[in-house]
Amino acid sequence: AVRGSPLSSTSRSSSHPAANASLLLAGAGFAGIAAAAALRRNVGSRGRRAAVARRAAGGFSASPLAVKRATKKQETAILETALLNLFKDTEAPDIFKIRDVLTRLARLTPKPNTAVSGNWIILWASREGCVDKTFTSGATNDVWWLELQEYVLRLSRRKEGRIAEAFEILRKVGPFPNQSNSLRGTYTTNGTNGLQITFTEFKTDDGSEVKLADDSVVKKKEVDLDVIYSSKNILAMQTTEEATGECDFFVLTPVDSIENECARQLGEERRRFFFN
Repeated sequence: AVRGSPLSSTSRSSSHPAANASLLLAGAGFAGIAAAAALRRNVGSRGRRAAVARRAAGGFSASPLAVKRATKKQETAILETALLNLFKDTEAPDIFKIRDVLTRLARLTPKPNTAVSGNWIILWASREGCVDKTFTSGATNDVWWLELQEYVLRLSRRKEGRIAEAFEILRKVGPFPNQSNSLRGTYTTNGTNGLQITFTEFKTDDGSEVKLADDSVVKKKEVDLDVIYSSKNILAMQTTEEATGECDFFVLTPVDSIENECARQLGEERRRFFFN
């Protein structure tokens, strides 16, 4: 993915016709991914894992439990690297390859919504406009002169109150600097993969209320997600449209803090360098 280009463009989402068409397939959703993951748990997996573990251990024998743990960790690392590599050399990665890797990762994570805390940036979304629709305040909806540049999200741990905070970094068409809106609320988890975020506080970067195109003030935003996979390196989620069954996918990667990333996107670090 190319930094500095809008999330609503192909740099952050795939607008390739084949990619969009694939989302309409019956197996495109989390149910399809989960079913495929279940099917791959049986035949041949033990043998492959044992072989990998033996090679990693230099041929020495190990207990079945140690073999299972070692090979699962190695397999996870390989798949995470493979997923991230799909985004390195193209602005429109093959969504079928992404789904295949996510299917394999889902098989290795029985309770993915237990490790969602952290500071994240949306690296990739499955199609144009789905980040705006799913995560943002709605400030970019129905206006041509404002587009989403980046979206960063922090989910605190349970002992910290499960606070959800986000910055949407926006680009205004024309010779204008980037601007941002902040979102704050809470989140809950449900079952093994459910994640619900409720934002109730919205502020512009100058502390004003966030308003939509019709001049109404944003009061609440609810985000309903299924977590496909989570680790310290990757958070993969999806939403499902109830009316059509159509799914959108999101891959997030960690940042040191959402505040620092927002400042970087707004150019504040550059300004401090020049004027301090």
